[in-house]
Amino acid sequence: MSRRWSARSPAERQRLEAEFVGIHGAQLLLDPESALCSEAEFRKQKQPARQLVSFSQMYAAVLGGGPLPADISEALRTDPAFRDEFELLLRRNAWLRMPRVAAAAGKASLDRRDVDGCVVRLVASQTRRGQVYLLIELSEEAIGRGGASWRTPAEKQDAEPDATGGTGAARPAQIVVHTASGECLKRVLAPPDARTIRLVMEADDPLVLALAEPSSEVFLL
Repeated sequence: MSRRWSARSPAERQRLEAEFVGIHGAQLLLDPESALCSEAEFRKQKQPARQLVSFSQMYAAVLGGGPLPADISEALRTDPAFRDEFELLLRRNAWLRMPRVAAAAGKASLDRRDVDGCVVRLVASQTRRGQVYLLIELSEEAIGRGGASWRTPAEKQDAEPDATGGTGAARPAQIVVHTASGECLKRVLAPPDARTIRLVMEADDPLVLALAEPSSEVFLL
């Protein structure tokens, strides 16, 4: 009697998928018209998005500067399991995390987020219409310990904190905003001036809009 797919080990699944792809490739060579789809299409259809992206690729996407690669963005949008794994990796490597918040009555967007050790604010420019200042205000204690103290005991262990109790970084190098729909927006940060990091941004910048959404989660890495 055949075993259910869910009962097979990851190694068995990988072996069977490789065998099927090999058979499918031979079929393409012998009779291209008889195949329902190409090998690339088959892989994309049969494998969850998280299996199309390696852990090293995911890790580089989390910690590397610049925007996310297209395949990572697509996986976040389409695969809830991948999205959960990506967010867990963010949490484990974050200098500081600002959780999703409940929207205030009659207020659909946020211009301020507070956690122990950090305040993030969006302030409209008084001189340039359509521009805002993104202000990240860090407490001296947060900088001294290399991050904030909000972590649960399990998260502290996963993050492998150094002797200061933080993640080892003296300051955050980038901000990451993860929306409820799976979109992930990043921006490299300049060093703080008097414990405040300042960015001048357009009011309609996707990161600004996502940051104002109460359902978004914010990470400093």
